[in-house]
Amino acid sequence: MRPTLVRRVSVAVILCLVIGGLWFSVRVVAGRQLLRLAETGDVHGLRSVLRYGADPNVREWPSGKLSSQCTPIMRAVERGCRDRVLALIEAGADVDATDAHRRSVLSYAVYRPEMVRLLLEHGAIADQCLREEH
Repeated sequence: MRPTLVRRVSVAVILCLVIGGLWFSVRVVAGRQLLRLAETGDVHGLRSVLRYGADPNVREWPSGKLSSQCTPIMRAVERGCRDRVLALIEAGADVDATDAHRRSVLSYAVYRPEMVRLLLEHGAIADQCLREEH
């Protein structure tokens, strides 16, 4: 191969890595933002982050032994915010997801009957609450 061709290929590879790295960084930041908004934010902000490509099934970044790796819908259900839960479901959030401790979305809703009904209406499997590893 000629040296100029090698340089062009190298530049193209570097650009792909930089762009790929930036895309990965954007996805990580969007995921963190989505987790925060699912727990404490407004539904409009949540919908905006979802519209810009945040994964509705993103998991908490493992940050130590206590990380449960929950999803945004788990946080929203735990807070009892119907609008946030519906926005996440509309974006494709998994209503049967489980965290690192095998707790389902329904188990996060156990003290909020309106959330349990909402999840069941959107296809959550009732026995997900009862699944435990023996």
